Amino acid sequence: MLKGFETHTARGGADAGKPFVRSSLWIFVRGKSATQTLPAVAQQSRIQRLAAVVFEPVESAVFSGQGAANEVEVRIGAENRCIPQENPQERFEHVNLQLFGTTQSAAGQQSTMQGFVVSYADKHPDRGAEFMECYTPDQLPAFSALAHNFAISGAWYASVSTQTWPNRAFFHTGTSMGQVDDYPYDPFAYDAPTIFNVLQSQKISWAVYNDSHITSSTRLESPPLWDLLLEPHFQNLEAFEKDARAGNLPAYSFLEPDFLVEPNDAHPPHDMLLADRLIWRVWQAVSSGANWEGTLLLITYDEHGGCVDHQPPPYGAAPPDDCRGPNGFAFDRFGVRVPMIAVSPWIEEGTVFARRRTRHTITRRSWPLCVIGWTSRATRC
Repeated sequence: MLKGFETHTARGGADAGKPFVRSSLWIFVRGKSATQTLPAVAQQSRIQRLAAVVFEPVESAVFSGQGAANEVEVRIGAENRCIPQENPQERFEHVNLQLFGTTQSAAGQQSTMQGFVVSYADKHPDRGAEFMECYTPDQLPAFSALAHNFAISGAWYASVSTQTWPNRAFFHTGTSMGQVDDYPYDPFAYDAPTIFNVLQSQKISWAVYNDSHITSSTRLESPPLWDLLLEPHFQNLEAFEKDARAGNLPAYSFLEPDFLVEPNDAHPPHDMLLADRLIWRVWQAVSSGANWEGTLLLITYDEHGGCVDHQPPPYGAAPPDDCRGPNGFAFDRFGVRVPMIAVSPWIEEGTVFARRRTRHTITRRSWPLCVIGWTSRATRC
């Protein structure tokens, strides 16, 4: 039973007991790591193996062997809903420091995951202890309840070790076209066919729903989506709720939070309760909808937002093209681990995906490339 939620089971009929999906929906919030959010579900009995005790050094001198570690331990239970209370550093060079203890990493270098507090303290001195606070189930009730009652992944990594726009580009196009930082920003740097363009060409229904009063950031970032004929595909959250309850969601939907006006995107230092309420609102619309049994709801984060995690990002990511980042970075390493929750009436309660990658593993990079691969494309770096 999903505590605090009105649950809805799959209906009977000729197809009863046969899992199928008519509509898939992604919610993409921003900027939280798995370590900071998984304690919100790790205290539930079947997900305890995701919990971890993590220590981080405070002084950068420890990386050269010239200082004491002065370690800060992860603390379960955040002081307030806006932890960390300052925006962490999350550019490509900052994430290198978080992973390797240096801003310049070598190809194939193994991550130590010991530079998160050092990176945060470099910008916000004397705030290291705050940075290591994590959320409890009571602090993230919707997130926790969905993770406990459906499925959560303990091995879902961002596409690239950096911030928002390159990771969102990867999600929609399968590449960031060599971009590793949000700024300097050039929308034409992301001029590549998106999954939405491919779906349009195949006459498969799709929509982008946006909980904001400004234009969809997905559309702003992607020149192939600027076509005015695509305008009907971009809708607000109220339209989503109406479509979900009527069972009229398209085959593929993407839902954006509000980043700026009343931010519910979970990116520090924004209020996590607002993001949790957004997840609750989406769940209520989907689970009470006429097509609940045919809907797959997927909730994840575009990147870690500079927040601490303890699992090194794996190598072995297939470079999507010939584009290269700083110092010849080949995009062969995934980004920092982030939460991912899968919700469907066909998913067994308490399911945890935490296996090692195999050649059959679906990653956040591989699935959009499979869809985009339906059509040929030329990537411009």
